[in-house]
Amino acid sequence: MTAKGFQAVTQTHGKMTLLSPSGLLRDEGFLGTIKMLRRGLQKENRQQFQKMYRFFNHTGKKLRYVAFCSVK
Repeated sequence: MTAKGFQAVTQTHGKMTLLSPSGLLRDEGFLGTIKMLRRGLQKENRQQFQKMYRFFNHTGKKLRYVAFCSVK
């Protein structure tokens, strides 16, 4: 990678926490979590929000993330 001008390539990985209570609080903060839940539970959004919540908190438990960061 250094031949192309990139240096300090780092990586991280872990379990996916989308739409989990702890993940929402960490990513959005307390007020952001409240706003997101309020909007997600509105009548026009509720069905899709519940579908996404079930996926990420049941089926999605097997999902993980990977992130790479480098400096050019």
